[in-house]
Amino acid sequence: MSDTSSLEDDVKSIIISSFHFYKASLQDIVRIFWLPFLVLALLKLLSLPFLKNELVYLRFLFAQLIFTSLINGVAVLFIYAKSEGQSVSPAVLYGTALKYWPGLLAIYVVIGLLFSVGFWLLVIPGVWILTRLILSDIIYVVERPGIIPALKQGMAQTKDSFWLIFLSVLGVSISILVARLLLFSIYKALGSNFIFYIMIEMLSSFIVLIVHIILFRIYMLTRQEKPVQ
Repeated sequence: MSDTSSLEDDVKSIIISSFHFYKASLQDIVRIFWLPFLVLALLKLLSLPFLKNELVYLRFLFAQLIFTSLINGVAVLFIYAKSEGQSVSPAVLYGTALKYWPGLLAIYVVIGLLFSVGFWLLVIPGVWILTRLILSDIIYVVERPGIIPALKQGMAQTKDSFWLIFLSVLGVSISILVARLLLFSIYKALGSNFIFYIMIEMLSSFIVLIVHIILFRIYMLTRQEKPVQ
């Protein structure tokens, strides 16, 4: 019972502190991410007419994955810099993230394939794999060990924090999903206005950054005691 209570306290603490971090950094977040989030929203909008054309739609999805890999790299660098009390320049962040772009894309492809296989087999293995590898991109960018070592370290580093990660991310993700469903019901009621669609997608992307902050805080809690190279 005490372990359960401790876990609940840890989840609440991480989520609350992540929201405080997000609120304190909101001005920088908007300044750095509004343009890529706009591009990502436009990519999603352009893909809508091709939902029934699987080949074309898959190409759009892959384009989104490529672009999202860059944005996620920027997000990790941004959160790390802010956590260290460093100033952040969009040009420096994006320039640095470009170096990690191919590796991050490879990591996301590997995790996506493993998740798909696990989910197809019995759902739960897919969720387990995703949770165990979810810190791999942060490790890859912050510690720069290489793709395979980052995946291995991600698996090892989450060994004792599975439920902390799962519950922290699940709680926020459900809230985001409910908010998106409500906003898209309004979107359909307004006659599927494309401007409102872009606004919803951009707002969703901004909110999802909270999940990145939560994961980074868990990474800092679970990382091995060694200097960042």
